[in-house]
Amino acid sequence: MKAFGQEDRETERLATAARRLFRLPGADGEAAGQVHARARGDSRQLVQVAVLALGGWLCLHHRLSLGTFLAFSAYALQLVAPVRMFAGMLAVGQQARGRPPSASSTSSTPTRS
Repeated sequence: MKAFGQEDRETERLATAARRLFRLPGADGEAAGQVHARARGDSRQLVQVAVLALGGWLCLHHRLSLGTFLAFSAYALQLVAPVRMFAGMLAVGQQARGRPPSASSTSSTPTRS
């Protein structure tokens, strides 16, 4: 009979922990991910427009040569893919760290007697 009481207590403790986890801000990761992806796309376009506008203005006022501006734009364009990949790896790492352990690993752990 002692084992059944302990099982009920452990089940309740696990249910309490699950309720506490899902009350945390950001528990709805899908909605937050969609907002984040959209913000990333918008900010990328804003930066691109800003670089073109500033570079164009500097070229028109002879403070920057056209070749220098094109070289900078090409260099910045080459940096986009590695930075995006690194940011993606950071995001996946944060998501993996925040996830609860799987049910199979939790249920296979031995219980204390």
